[in-house]
Amino acid sequence: MKLRDIPDATFVAIDVDGSFTRVPDAKGAHAIWFQCPCGKHHNLIAFEPTIDTEPTTRGGLSRTGGRWQRTGTTLDDLTLTPSIDVNSTSPGGSCWHGFITNGDVR
Repeated sequence: MKLRDIPDATFVAIDVDGSFTRVPDAKGAHAIWFQCPCGKHHNLIAFEPTIDTEPTTRGGLSRTGGRWQRTGTTLDDLTLTPSIDVNSTSPGGSCWHGFITNGDVR
C-alpha cells in the first residue's frame, strides 16, 4: 500500500514538550505520523536527518530526529530504515512489523 493512501499520513514537527504539529510539506519535519496498518492506533516515527537544511529549533532546544534513517522528501519517495516494529500489549507481541520504502508500506 502507498503511504500517501494511509489515513492521516503526514509529516510533523516535534515540539520541545513532545507534542507535534502537522507541517504543510516536508520542510521542517522531524517525523511521520500515520495510522498503523493494524488500523487500531497511530504511529509517530521520528527520523534523521531532518528535512530542513538546518536543525529546527523550538524554545531554544534542537530537535534533530530519532532512530530511523530517512531518505526522500515526500510521502511518495520516503524511505525509513531499519524496519519499523510497532509493539503491542496484546498476545503475540508485535501488531505491525514492516518497512516504508520509496513511499510503499509493507
